[in-house]
Amino acid sequence: MLMQNLQEDKKEFMDAMLDCQKSFLKSLVPEDQQLLEAVDMRHTPQKELAERFDMPYSTLKSRVQRARQKTKQRFLSQCAMEFDAAGQIQSCQSIVPCCTEKSC
Repeated sequence: MLMQNLQEDKKEFMDAMLDCQKSFLKSLVPEDQQLLEAVDMRHTPQKELAERFDMPYSTLKSRVQRARQKTKQRFLSQCAMEFDAAGQIQSCQSIVPCCTEKSC
């Protein structure tokens, strides 16, 4: 029973984080938003995207990293997060209303 509750709590937490990530993506320029949605949400290989967008692979990788950094900074500026020793998010609470009233 405890394990099921922990799994349900983790799923609820991850769903809330995903909602916030989607909200934060909307604040990016459309090109960066499109790249992160393809790479991080649909798991499209970056080499495939580079070919599709007719750009060098290294350029695409740099753009994805910059967009990820912008999203991370938004999380850090709007959400108080606690991390474990491995760097995994353990908890997250809104500092300002970002996407839900309770958590980021």
